Amino acid sequence: MYVLLNLATIAIHATQLSVPIPLYSLTKSAGTMMMQHIAMTVPSSEMQVITLEPGLHYTEAFARFTDENSFQWDDIKLPGDFAVWAASEGAEFLHGRFVWAKQR
Repeated sequence: MYVLLNLATIAIHATQLSVPIPLYSLTKSAGTMMMQHIAMTVPSSEMQVITLEPGLHYTEAFARFTDENSFQWDDIKLPGDFAVWAASEGAEFLHGRFVWAKQR
């Protein structure tokens, strides 16, 4: 079985975050829709397709827009751990779905 994990962004849901980076949220939205179409045409037994929103993490990219105390950031390890599990057969029920790896 193959696995296709699409990494999405909170910016496609929280439009106020996408104001300084409109093309980023636009392309992420399009990618998310593309994954849904792939999942509709490819059975999970051939390729498991999941779109993952990794949470809110303070990174160098975020440092351009806000400071470290602006939000309650999620644990940076969570999306990686979640992705490993999402690639397993135990997560097959998530095929074609958009899921969040967030603490809050």
